Amino acid sequence: TVLSLLALLVCLASLHLSLFTAWYSGFRRAFTRVENVHLKDIKLAIQIAEAGLELSKHGKQKTQLQERRLALLFMLRTHLVEIDAWRRWLQPEGFGLDGQPSVSLFFHLADGLEAAGPEAIADLQALPGARVIPTVATGWCELMAAEVALFQAALQHEPSAEMLVLLPHDAVPLQSLSRVLKALLDGNAGVSRICPAGVRDIEVPHDCAHGIEPHWARSLMLKHHQWIALSRRHAAHLVHPQALAAANGIFESEYLGEPLCSDEVFPLLTLALKEQVLQDKVPAEQALSQLMLYVAAARGNFEQGLREMDARAECILYAPWPGCGSSDIPSLKRAKSPILGGGMSPTDRDGLLRSLASRGVLFARKLGLYQGNVSGHMAMLDSGDSHPRTAAPVRLLPLPAEECCGPIVMARWGLATIKACLPVPILVAASGGLAWVSGKLALAGGHTSSGLPGTSFQRLITVYVTGHLAVFLFSVLAFPEYSLLEPFRKAGLLQRPEL
Repeated sequence: TVLSLLALLVCLASLHLSLFTAWYSGFRRAFTRVENVHLKDIKLAIQIAEAGLELSKHGKQKTQLQERRLALLFMLRTHLVEIDAWRRWLQPEGFGLDGQPSVSLFFHLADGLEAAGPEAIADLQALPGARVIPTVATGWCELMAAEVALFQAALQHEPSAEMLVLLPHDAVPLQSLSRVLKALLDGNAGVSRICPAGVRDIEVPHDCAHGIEPHWARSLMLKHHQWIALSRRHAAHLVHPQALAAANGIFESEYLGEPLCSDEVFPLLTLALKEQVLQDKVPAEQALSQLMLYVAAARGNFEQGLREMDARAECILYAPWPGCGSSDIPSLKRAKSPILGGGMSPTDRDGLLRSLASRGVLFARKLGLYQGNVSGHMAMLDSGDSHPRTAAPVRLLPLPAEECCGPIVMARWGLATIKACLPVPILVAASGGLAWVSGKLALAGGHTSSGLPGTSFQRLITVYVTGHLAVFLFSVLAFPEYSLLEPFRKAGLLQRPEL
């Protein structure tokens, strides 16, 4: 009886693995909408990149006298929340030896110039080295077009920008300007900074809302926070239309319906492509398994994969995602965005800001200013200059070593590693075959006293498979990227738009 029960458990687990792998790695793709919100945003990004490719040939050229500069790319709605703090931050060290601003500022206003108003626009343009770019269409979780527009504008108009940093509307600096310039330009200008989402219970806390589960597909190891810092070479890669088109193929194949926004994986997909993709007039279709970064992630060497492409895991901007490191922030595992104010008292929030600054974090969002005012915040930055400089943490925030890697967690992680290292057809066939063999053993001939009754076994399997089919149906109905009618449209059997 014990052996029959064990065989039954193996049968159910193997059948689950076979069905889930076949569905999520194959059959669900047939229901992917040809037109959906993610792909519309990405296609707009490609159009912007194509239009800017010709303009880049006539952009400003760097002269020998110009110093290396930092470009800050702000994604705003209508205004920069803490503009007074940024104005103070840029003085008096905001200019280089050549008399030009050490930092260039680029602003994208998602709600448009009219919604922002002339006063807000004038305030932005009065900042040293500021430029407001034309507005492109955006939406919640759909920001790739705006990102491409910002990086493209910075590359075209600021030839001395060696590091380009993407920042949100409510960001504030946690280090003085001189320390930020040293951290991002001194000896590291060619190294991009990416902040990976992190694996729960291994890299980030169990309830971290932005993290991924240990057993999820290794493709999600490439999920990252959208606030990135790119070297000039990587920024040029990101805005190249062929790189965007190749990455779009991978995104559509592997990431639609996954728990992430396009801008939380798409940038890293473009950077992970080989340089040859940019050189081919008609680049070959790319697969996720061809990316060396994914291969490294599948084998548990994600950090090494980043280093090999001249990037590194470094979280230079902190966002108060629930459950992701600070014990003062409420735990909401399914939260869709960081908590305004971190859900903390002003005293606790000030303590967090000081702690983040001491750990090398350069910027923060949704936390406001230290002591609630510009003077107090600037004083905190000045006092931090006396502390030893350290690199920002590799995750937000890293899980303490004593809380990491329980046996169940590592078993789930190990299973995901095996799945990632096997081709999908082999994994489906092997797990399906194991389910069949173990099912036969569970029946034990069908008539012995130790075996399961054949009728009961068939009913159990029927209910089990039906339950999986219900989950698969829900996985199509629950996401706007999919439609039950899409296979008929793709086959040309249905032409009219779905109501």
